[in-house]
Amino acid sequence: MHVLFAITDHGFGHGARQMAVAQRLLEREPGARVTFWSMVPEPIFAGFLGPAERWRVEPVRMDVGVSQSDGITHDLDATLERLAQLWADPALIAGLAARMRATGADRVVADVPPAALLAAREARLKFLASTNFDWAFVYGHYARDDARFARFRDQALDAHRGTPLALRLTPGPELVGFPEVREVGIVSRIALGDARSWRQRVSRPGERLVLVSFGGFGLADLDRRLPRIPGVRWITAPPIAPLTSREDSSHVPDAPYPSLVAGCDVVFSKPGYGTIAEAAGNRTRFLYAARADFPETPPLVAWLEREMTSLAIAPDRLDAAGIRAALEEILALPEKFPERIDGVERAVDEIVSLPP
Repeated sequence: MHVLFAITDHGFGHGARQMAVAQRLLEREPGARVTFWSMVPEPIFAGFLGPAERWRVEPVRMDVGVSQSDGITHDLDATLERLAQLWADPALIAGLAARMRATGADRVVADVPPAALLAAREARLKFLASTNFDWAFVYGHYARDDARFARFRDQALDAHRGTPLALRLTPGPELVGFPEVREVGIVSRIALGDARSWRQRVSRPGERLVLVSFGGFGLADLDRRLPRIPGVRWITAPPIAPLTSREDSSHVPDAPYPSLVAGCDVVFSKPGYGTIAEAAGNRTRFLYAARADFPETPPLVAWLEREMTSLAIAPDRLDAAGIRAALEEILALPEKFPERIDGVERAVDEIVSLPP
Protein backbone atom coordinates (compact mmCIF):
# COMPACT_ATOMS: atom_id res chain seq x y z
CA MET A 1 0.00 0.00 0.00
CA HIS A 2 1.29 3.43 -0.96
CA VAL A 3 -0.84 6.39 0.13
CA LEU A 4 -0.42 9.90 -1.24
CA PHE A 5 -1.68 12.60 1.13
CA ALA A 6 -2.40 15.71 -0.98
CA ILE A 7 -2.65 18.59 1.49
CA THR A 8 -3.91 22.14 1.04
CA ASP A 9 -1.48 25.04 1.18
CA HIS A 10 -3.72 26.76 3.77
CA GLY A 11 -1.79 26.67 7.04
CA PHE A 12 -0.01 23.91 8.95
CA GLY A 13 -2.99 22.31 10.72
CA HIS A 14 -4.09 20.33 7.67
CA GLY A 15 -0.68 18.73 7.45
CA ALA A 16 -0.61 18.06 11.20
CA ARG A 17 -3.84 16.08 11.24
CA GLN A 18 -2.84 13.99 8.24
CA MET A 19 0.48 13.24 9.92
CA ALA A 20 -1.51 11.65 12.74
CA VAL A 21 -3.43 9.51 10.26
CA ALA A 22 -0.25 8.56 8.39
CA GLN A 23 1.56 7.59 11.57
CA ARG A 24 -1.21 5.19 12.59
CA LEU A 25 -1.45 3.83 9.05
CA LEU A 26 2.28 3.03 9.05
CA GLU A 27 1.94 1.35 12.46
CA ARG A 28 -0.97 -0.82 11.35
CA GLU A 29 0.35 -1.68 7.88
CA PRO A 30 4.02 -2.76 8.13
CA GLY A 31 4.49 -2.77 4.35
CA ALA A 32 2.83 0.59 3.71
CA ARG A 33 4.54 3.72 2.41
CA VAL A 34 3.38 7.33 2.47
CA THR A 35 4.04 10.37 0.30
CA PHE A 36 2.95 13.84 1.41
CA TRP A 37 2.31 16.59 -1.10
CA SER A 38 2.55 19.58 1.21
CA MET A 39 4.19 22.98 1.58
CA VAL A 40 4.70 22.34 5.30
CA PRO A 41 8.48 22.11 5.87
CA GLU A 42 9.79 18.55 6.04
CA PRO A 43 11.39 18.99 9.51
CA ILE A 44 7.91 19.44 10.99
CA PHE A 45 6.91 16.04 9.60
CA ALA A 46 10.15 14.51 10.87
CA GLY A 47 9.60 15.96 14.34
CA PHE A 48 6.48 13.83 14.65
CA LEU A 49 7.02 10.85 12.33
CA GLY A 50 10.72 10.28 12.99
CA PRO A 51 13.27 9.11 10.37
CA ALA A 52 11.95 9.14 6.79
CA GLU A 53 12.26 5.43 6.14
CA ARG A 54 8.75 4.81 4.83
CA TRP A 55 7.55 8.34 4.16
CA ARG A 56 8.64 11.35 2.12
CA VAL A 57 7.52 14.94 1.49
CA GLU A 58 7.27 16.55 -1.93
CA PRO A 59 6.64 20.34 -1.90
CA VAL A 60 3.74 20.48 -4.37
CA ARG A 61 1.59 23.61 -4.48
CA MET A 62 -1.88 22.70 -5.77
CA ASP A 63 -4.15 24.92 -3.73
CA VAL A 64 -4.58 28.49 -2.53
CA GLY A 65 -7.01 28.38 0.39
CA VAL A 66 -7.42 31.91 1.74
CA SER A 67 -4.52 34.38 1.75
CA GLN A 68 -3.67 35.77 5.17
CA SER A 69 -1.37 38.50 6.44
CA ASP A 70 -1.26 36.77 9.83
CA GLY A 71 -3.11 34.03 11.68
CA ILE A 72 -6.33 36.00 12.12
CA THR A 73 -6.40 38.46 9.19
CA HIS A 74 -7.52 37.54 5.66
CA ASP A 75 -6.88 39.21 2.31
CA LEU A 76 -9.70 38.31 -0.09
CA ASP A 77 -8.37 40.32 -3.02
CA ALA A 78 -5.05 38.49 -2.77
CA THR A 79 -6.95 35.22 -2.53
CA LEU A 80 -8.77 35.92 -5.79
CA GLU A 81 -5.53 36.89 -7.50
CA ARG A 82 -3.82 33.67 -6.42
CA LEU A 83 -6.82 31.55 -7.41
CA ALA A 84 -6.86 33.10 -10.88
CA GLN A 85 -3.15 32.40 -11.29
CA LEU A 86 -3.51 28.79 -10.18
CA TRP A 87 -6.41 27.95 -12.47
CA ALA A 88 -4.98 29.88 -15.44
CA ASP A 89 -2.75 26.88 -16.19
CA PRO A 90 -4.69 24.68 -18.67
CA ALA A 91 -2.40 21.75 -17.88
CA LEU A 92 -2.87 21.95 -14.10
CA ILE A 93 -4.98 18.83 -13.65
CA ALA A 94 -3.21 16.72 -16.28
CA GLY A 95 0.16 17.66 -14.80
CA LEU A 96 -0.90 16.77 -11.27
CA ALA A 97 -2.39 13.48 -12.48
CA ALA A 98 0.89 12.54 -14.19
CA ARG A 99 2.84 13.37 -11.03
CA MET A 100 0.43 11.28 -8.95
CA ARG A 101 0.99 8.26 -11.17
CA ALA A 102 4.75 8.84 -11.01
CA THR A 103 4.77 8.59 -7.20
CA GLY A 104 3.65 4.98 -7.42
CA ALA A 105 0.78 5.64 -5.02
CA ASP A 106 -2.26 3.37 -5.32
CA ARG A 107 -4.61 5.66 -3.37
CA VAL A 108 -4.93 9.37 -2.58
CA VAL A 109 -6.20 11.17 0.53
CA ALA A 110 -6.95 14.83 -0.25
CA ASP A 111 -7.25 17.46 2.50
CA VAL A 112 -8.87 18.96 0.47
CA PRO A 113 -7.54 20.75 -2.67
CA PRO A 114 -10.10 20.61 -5.49
CA ALA A 115 -7.26 20.24 -8.00
CA ALA A 116 -5.99 17.14 -6.18
CA LEU A 117 -9.44 15.55 -6.27
CA LEU A 118 -9.78 16.25 -10.00
CA ALA A 119 -6.26 14.94 -10.66
CA ALA A 120 -6.83 11.73 -8.69
CA ARG A 121 -9.96 11.11 -10.75
CA GLU A 122 -8.07 11.71 -14.01
CA ALA A 123 -5.20 9.46 -12.85
CA ARG A 124 -7.75 6.68 -12.17
CA LEU A 125 -6.51 6.18 -8.62
CA LYS A 126 -8.63 5.25 -5.64
CA PHE A 127 -9.18 8.39 -3.61
CA LEU A 128 -11.17 10.10 -0.91
CA ALA A 129 -11.44 13.52 0.73
CA SER A 130 -10.61 14.00 4.41
CA THR A 131 -11.41 17.37 5.97
CA ASN A 132 -13.39 19.34 8.52
CA PHE A 133 -14.41 22.00 5.94
CA ASP A 134 -14.16 22.44 2.19
CA TRP A 135 -13.45 25.24 -0.27
CA ALA A 136 -16.87 25.10 -1.92
CA PHE A 137 -18.30 26.05 1.48
CA VAL A 138 -15.73 28.81 2.04
CA TYR A 139 -15.82 30.34 -1.44
CA GLY A 140 -19.60 30.04 -1.50
CA HIS A 141 -19.71 32.11 1.67
CA TYR A 142 -17.58 34.85 0.11
CA ALA A 143 -19.51 34.68 -3.19
CA ARG A 144 -22.57 36.08 -1.40
CA ASP A 145 -20.84 39.47 -1.31
CA ASP A 146 -18.34 39.10 -4.14
CA ALA A 147 -19.48 37.28 -7.27
CA ARG A 148 -15.88 36.70 -8.35
CA PHE A 149 -15.69 33.82 -5.87
CA ALA A 150 -18.57 31.95 -7.56
CA ARG A 151 -16.30 30.54 -10.28
CA PHE A 152 -13.99 28.97 -7.73
CA ARG A 153 -16.89 27.68 -5.62
CA ASP A 154 -18.21 25.92 -8.72
CA GLN A 155 -14.81 24.40 -9.54
CA ALA A 156 -14.67 22.98 -6.03
CA LEU A 157 -18.21 21.63 -6.34
CA ASP A 158 -17.28 19.88 -9.59
CA ALA A 159 -14.36 18.21 -7.82
CA HIS A 160 -16.58 17.17 -4.91
CA ARG A 161 -19.28 15.62 -7.10
CA GLY A 162 -16.72 13.29 -8.64
CA THR A 163 -15.28 12.22 -5.28
CA PRO A 164 -16.78 8.92 -4.12
CA LEU A 165 -16.27 9.47 -0.38
CA ALA A 166 -15.51 12.31 2.04
CA LEU A 167 -14.43 11.77 5.65
CA ARG A 168 -15.76 14.57 7.85
CA LEU A 169 -13.55 15.46 10.78
CA THR A 170 -15.05 16.92 13.96
CA PRO A 171 -15.50 19.81 14.64
CA GLY A 172 -16.51 21.79 11.58
CA PRO A 173 -19.36 22.75 9.26
CA GLU A 174 -21.27 20.37 7.03
CA LEU A 175 -19.36 19.36 3.89
CA VAL A 176 -20.77 20.53 0.57
CA GLY A 177 -21.42 18.61 -2.63
CA PHE A 178 -19.94 15.19 -1.86
CA PRO A 179 -22.11 12.18 -2.81
CA GLU A 180 -21.23 10.36 0.45
CA VAL A 181 -19.92 11.75 3.74
CA ARG A 182 -18.86 9.62 6.72
CA GLU A 183 -18.15 11.02 10.16
CA VAL A 184 -14.84 9.99 11.72
CA GLY A 185 -14.62 12.29 14.75
CA ILE A 186 -11.64 14.25 16.10
CA VAL A 187 -8.30 13.68 14.37
CA SER A 188 -5.48 14.76 16.64
CA ARG A 189 -1.80 14.11 17.19
CA ILE A 190 -1.32 12.84 20.74
CA ALA A 191 1.97 13.40 22.57
CA LEU A 192 4.14 10.30 22.78
CA GLY A 193 6.47 9.24 25.61
CA ASP A 194 7.35 11.73 28.34
CA ALA A 195 5.57 14.73 26.89
CA ARG A 196 6.67 17.07 29.67
CA SER A 197 10.40 16.30 29.75
CA TRP A 198 11.26 19.46 27.78
CA ARG A 199 9.49 21.60 30.37
CA GLN A 200 12.17 21.09 33.00
CA ARG A 201 14.83 22.52 30.67
CA VAL A 202 13.13 25.85 30.01
CA SER A 203 11.06 26.80 33.05
CA ARG A 204 11.29 27.35 36.76
CA PRO A 205 9.32 25.28 39.27
CA GLY A 206 5.76 26.51 39.65
CA GLU A 207 5.66 28.56 36.47
CA ARG A 208 2.57 28.47 34.26
CA LEU A 209 3.51 27.81 30.63
CA VAL A 210 1.54 29.26 27.71
CA LEU A 211 2.23 28.00 24.18
CA VAL A 212 1.90 30.80 21.61
CA SER A 213 0.75 29.03 18.45
CA PHE A 214 -0.42 30.86 15.33
CA GLY A 215 0.88 28.41 12.72
CA GLY A 216 2.68 29.40 9.56
CA PHE A 217 0.95 32.80 9.41
CA GLY A 218 1.97 33.98 12.87
CA LEU A 219 0.53 36.99 14.72
CA ALA A 220 1.84 40.52 14.32
CA ASP A 221 3.60 42.32 17.19
CA LEU A 222 3.78 39.42 19.62
CA ASP A 223 6.47 41.07 21.73
CA ARG A 224 4.24 44.09 22.24
CA ARG A 225 1.02 42.17 22.80
CA LEU A 226 2.13 39.60 25.37
CA PRO A 227 2.08 40.88 28.95
CA ARG A 228 4.78 40.27 31.50
CA ILE A 229 3.10 38.31 34.29
CA PRO A 230 5.02 36.97 37.31
CA GLY A 231 4.90 33.17 37.26
CA VAL A 232 3.95 32.93 33.56
CA ARG A 233 6.34 31.86 30.80
CA TRP A 234 5.52 32.21 27.08
CA ILE A 235 6.61 29.27 24.92
CA THR A 236 7.28 29.56 21.18
CA ALA A 237 8.40 27.02 18.61
CA PRO A 238 8.92 27.01 14.83
CA PRO A 239 7.46 28.44 12.66
CA ILE A 240 6.88 31.16 15.30
CA ALA A 241 10.14 33.08 15.79
CA PRO A 242 11.70 33.50 19.24
CA LEU A 243 10.51 36.49 21.23
CA THR A 244 13.32 39.01 21.53
CA SER A 245 14.70 40.63 24.68
CA ARG A 246 12.31 38.83 27.02
CA GLU A 247 13.30 36.94 30.12
CA ASP A 248 9.79 35.47 30.45
CA SER A 249 9.84 33.44 27.22
CA SER A 250 11.52 30.31 25.92
CA HIS A 251 11.90 29.05 22.35
CA VAL A 252 11.71 25.25 22.05
CA PRO A 253 12.67 24.14 18.51
CA ASP A 254 13.48 20.52 19.36
CA ALA A 255 10.26 19.12 20.87
CA PRO A 256 7.38 17.68 18.80
CA TYR A 257 4.45 20.06 18.71
CA PRO A 258 2.03 17.65 20.49
CA SER A 259 4.54 17.42 23.35
CA LEU A 260 4.60 21.21 23.57
CA VAL A 261 0.81 21.27 23.76
CA ALA A 262 0.71 18.53 26.39
CA GLY A 263 3.45 20.17 28.46
CA CYS A 264 1.85 23.62 28.64
CA ASP A 265 -0.98 24.81 30.84
CA VAL A 266 -2.64 26.88 28.09
CA VAL A 267 -2.43 27.14 24.30
CA PHE A 268 -2.85 30.70 22.99
CA SER A 269 -3.87 30.46 19.35
CA LYS A 270 -6.58 31.09 16.76
CA PRO A 271 -9.67 28.89 16.34
CA GLY A 272 -8.20 26.58 13.70
CA TYR A 273 -8.91 22.87 13.55
CA GLY A 274 -5.37 21.54 14.04
CA THR A 275 -4.58 23.39 17.24
CA ILE A 276 -8.07 22.89 18.68
CA ALA A 277 -7.90 19.14 18.07
CA GLU A 278 -4.44 18.81 19.58
CA ALA A 279 -5.37 20.88 22.62
CA ALA A 280 -8.42 18.65 23.08
CA GLY A 281 -6.46 15.44 22.53
CA ASN A 282 -3.74 16.46 24.98
CA ARG A 283 -6.17 18.01 27.50
CA THR A 284 -4.79 21.56 27.46
CA ARG A 285 -6.84 24.75 27.94
CA PHE A 286 -7.41 26.79 24.79
CA LEU A 287 -7.26 30.60 24.74
CA TYR A 288 -7.94 32.03 21.31
CA ALA A 289 -7.98 35.27 19.37
CA ALA A 290 -11.30 35.76 17.62
CA ARG A 291 -10.80 35.36 13.86
CA ALA A 292 -11.87 37.62 11.02
CA ASP A 293 -14.58 36.61 8.55
CA PHE A 294 -13.66 32.97 7.99
CA PRO A 295 -16.80 30.83 7.71
CA GLU A 296 -15.26 27.78 9.40
CA THR A 297 -15.01 29.72 12.65
CA PRO A 298 -18.62 29.70 14.01
CA PRO A 299 -18.99 25.90 14.19
CA LEU A 300 -15.49 25.57 15.67
CA VAL A 301 -16.28 28.16 18.36
CA ALA A 302 -19.63 26.54 19.13
CA TRP A 303 -17.86 23.21 19.64
CA LEU A 304 -15.18 24.80 21.83
CA GLU A 305 -17.76 26.41 24.09
CA ARG A 306 -19.61 23.14 24.42
CA GLU A 307 -16.81 20.58 24.69
CA MET A 308 -13.65 21.99 26.31
CA THR A 309 -12.12 24.60 28.57
CA SER A 310 -11.68 27.56 26.25
CA LEU A 311 -12.02 31.33 26.10
CA ALA A 312 -12.11 33.92 23.31
CA ILE A 313 -10.33 37.28 23.23
CA ALA A 314 -12.03 39.97 21.15
CA PRO A 315 -9.89 41.65 18.46
CA ASP A 316 -9.88 44.95 20.35
CA ARG A 317 -8.58 43.17 23.47
CA LEU A 318 -5.49 41.62 21.87
CA ASP A 319 -3.18 43.83 23.89
CA ALA A 320 -1.23 43.20 27.07
CA ALA A 321 -4.09 44.12 29.39
CA GLY A 322 -6.68 42.09 27.50
CA ILE A 323 -4.49 39.00 27.22
CA ARG A 324 -3.55 39.20 30.90
CA ALA A 325 -7.20 39.32 31.96
CA ALA A 326 -8.19 36.48 29.65
CA LEU A 327 -5.32 34.28 30.82
CA GLU A 328 -6.25 34.80 34.46
CA GLU A 329 -9.85 33.93 33.62
CA ILE A 330 -9.15 30.73 31.71
CA LEU A 331 -6.76 29.43 34.37
CA ALA A 332 -9.57 29.79 36.92
CA LEU A 333 -12.09 27.79 34.86
CA PRO A 334 -12.79 24.10 35.68
CA GLU A 335 -11.36 21.55 33.25
CA LYS A 336 -13.61 20.13 30.52
CA PHE A 337 -12.48 18.00 27.57
CA PRO A 338 -14.11 15.53 25.14
CA GLU A 339 -14.02 11.91 26.21
CA ARG A 340 -13.49 10.33 22.77
CA ILE A 341 -10.55 11.22 20.50
CA ASP A 342 -10.75 8.31 18.05
CA GLY A 343 -10.92 9.89 14.60
CA VAL A 344 -7.43 8.76 13.58
CA GLU A 345 -8.30 5.08 13.92
CA ARG A 346 -11.54 5.46 12.02
CA ALA A 347 -9.87 7.45 9.23
CA VAL A 348 -7.25 4.73 8.81
CA ASP A 349 -10.02 2.12 8.63
CA GLU A 350 -11.54 3.98 5.70
CA ILE A 351 -8.24 4.41 3.86
CA VAL A 352 -7.25 0.78 4.28
CA SER A 353 -10.66 -0.43 3.14
CA LEU A 354 -10.34 1.35 -0.22
CA PRO A 355 -9.70 -1.41 -2.74
CA PRO A 356 -6.24 -1.23 -4.37
